[in-house]
Amino acid sequence: MKRTVLMAVALVLSFLAGGWLLSGVTTRAADDEPKPKLRGTLYKQWKELGLTDEQKQRVYKIQADYKVKIEELGRKIAALKKEERAKAEAVLTPAQKARLKELLSGIKDTPPAKEKAPPKDKSDEKDK
Repeated sequence: MKRTVLMAVALVLSFLAGGWLLSGVTTRAADDEPKPKLRGTLYKQWKELGLTDEQKQRVYKIQADYKVKIEELGRKIAALKKEERAKAEAVLTPAQKARLKELLSGIKDTPPAKEKAPPKDKSDEKDK
C-alpha cells in the first residue's frame, strides 16, 4: 500500500514538473521568434550616423510610443480650446451671440460704410 501511494505521488509530481518544463519551453520558443520590424523615419541627418538595425528599431519604438502620447495631448488641447471658447461665449449677450453666429456663417448684415467726401482737387491749391 505504501508503495502504491509513493508511486502515485511520484506520478503526480512528474506530471506537474513536466507541465512546468513544457511551459518554459513554449515561452522560450515564443521569445526566439523574430519580432516584426518597426517602420519609421529617422530624424534629419541621423542616417549619416551609421546606426545599426537594432538602434534604428529602438528609435522607431521610442517614436511610436511618443506618437501615442502626443496624439493624446493633442486631443486634450482640442478639448481645452473648446471649453475655453464655450466659457468665452458665455460672456456674450444674446444679441452678440446672434451676431457672432451670423458672422461665422458668412452672413453679412453690416451697416453701410459712411460715404467719404470727394478728394480735394489739388490743382486748385496750385493756382492760389
